[in-house]
Amino acid sequence: MSIDDAVRRAVAEAVAPILDELRSTTAALRHAARGQVEREYLDTDEAAELARVTPATIREWLKQGRLRRYGSGRRLLVRASEIHELLAPEIADPIADAVEAELRSMRVLRGK
Repeated sequence: MSIDDAVRRAVAEAVAPILDELRSTTAALRHAARGQVEREYLDTDEAAELARVTPATIREWLKQGRLRRYGSGRRLLVRASEIHELLAPEIADPIADAVEAELRSMRVLRGK
């Protein structure tokens, strides 16, 4: 085994638990964020605030079918849990994924 291989292996072994912890922390943050919502149904302004987008974006997501509309008549409501599900991929692991991709490009991590 070359020195380069030994260093890569040592770094990979050191980084793997850090990536796991980062992914675990983001999952815990998502779970905590879900618990912060007291109401199940939100109007477009509340949903936009929760998602950190504009009310127009919420309406566009409804039009695209990314969110389901609740309420009757002119009353437009969305479920807070559906906002979280929609955003989960965006907040799930972008940092961990970026770190992992960089380590793979440096040939520190292999596989997957």
